[in-house]
Amino acid sequence: MTTKHRKYKPDQDFLRVRDLLVNTYPTFERPVNWRIERWNYARYLVVPYLGPGRTTNHTPEDSLESIRLWEDALRVWENDEGDIVGAVTVEYPWPGEVFLQRHPHYDALLDEMLCHAEETLADKKNNTIGVYIYDHDEPLQALARQRGYRQDAQRLEYDSEFVIND
Repeated sequence: MTTKHRKYKPDQDFLRVRDLLVNTYPTFERPVNWRIERWNYARYLVVPYLGPGRTTNHTPEDSLESIRLWEDALRVWENDEGDIVGAVTVEYPWPGEVFLQRHPHYDALLDEMLCHAEETLADKKNNTIGVYIYDHDEPLQALARQRGYRQDAQRLEYDSEFVIND
């Protein structure tokens, strides 16, 4: 299985990444990728309203700039059939935090995806990058350990579930 990666193209890729998330959600036994609402939330709420300026008095132009920065940060991986099988995503359009989304049959992409994230999305000022990894995501956990990553005790969860009884 060969793949190639390229810059995210919003007009053609937004729904295709969304489809990757929807179609892979039931194939993993537990959450590994974002759910669809997280993808929509990042693009339509976080990015335009909480972008790089982080001000309460931002203009529509500020929102558009944030959207462009966010779109420029994203990358997709396609298989020979042209299906998106992996994506490096960010929630905020500023460097330092990444999320690796992938099809379960393409764990081999994780190293290439993480290399890309380290080279292009790290916080250069602090020489850091945060990669969110579920405790049960063994392939990504193993890769992170192999590359010398350490768990940040102050940022243990990025996705929570609350059980409501009655």
